[in-house]
Amino acid sequence: MVTCASVTVPAGRPATLVFTRTSDEGCGQQVVFPSLNIRRDLPLGQPVEVTITPPAGTLAFTCGMGMYQGSVVAQ
Repeated sequence: MVTCASVTVPAGRPATLVFTRTSDEGCGQQVVFPSLNIRRDLPLGQPVEVTITPPAGTLAFTCGMGMYQGSVVAQ
């Protein structure tokens, strides 16, 4: 597993994250927020917005296969 990103946002407020896949190698064709039941396809070279309203704490996200991981820290 590879940790790839962490971002801090205000807790309880909508936050829009923008994911752009820049390589066709590896398993980055999707971003998944397991605890929110969100899964978005990431077309190569196209920004994809994901809006969440996270509670206080840390919210994990992964690639579609769970090999790359990141987190949203809501404070």
